[in-house]
Amino acid sequence: MRNIVRKNSWYVAMLIIIGATVVACASPNHAAQPSYTAHIIRSPGFSSLSPLDQTYTQSAPIQQLYRDILAMPVYSVAGIHSCPLDDNIQYSLAIFANGVEVLDATADGSGCEILKRANISYQTDRTFWDLVQQIVSVPTPAT
Repeated sequence: MRNIVRKNSWYVAMLIIIGATVVACASPNHAAQPSYTAHIIRSPGFSSLSPLDQTYTQSAPIQQLYRDILAMPVYSVAGIHSCPLDDNIQYSLAIFANGVEVLDATADGSGCEILKRANISYQTDRTFWDLVQQIVSVPTPAT
C-alpha cells in the first residue's frame, strides 16, 4: 500500500511540474518576438547617391521602421503643394517578419518625400528617414 502511495505521489508531483512548465511557456512574457529583415533598393535618380540593392537584418530598427510606416498619416492632396527639388530618388522597401513579407512600399527620397503603400500615399517624416539612414548605414556581412 505504501508503495502505491509513493508512486501516486510521484506521478502527481510530475504532473504539477509539467503543468507549471506548460503554463510558463505559454505566458505572453515568453512569446518569441518576430525577426524582422528588410530588402531596400535605392534608385538614385539624378542625385550623386550610389544605387543600392541590399537585404538588412537589424531587427529592432527595421521593426521600428515598420511601426512608423503603419502609423503614417495619409498624404493630403487638399490645397496647393510646393515640393522641394525632386531628384527622382526612389526607395523600394520590403519588410519581412520571420521570412514572410508584411509590407511593400515605395518612398520618394526627394521632392515631397511621399511613401506609397497599397495604392495609398502617406506623408513621411524625419523619424522615417532617420530610421532608413540608420538601417542602410550599417555594413551588411558579405554573403
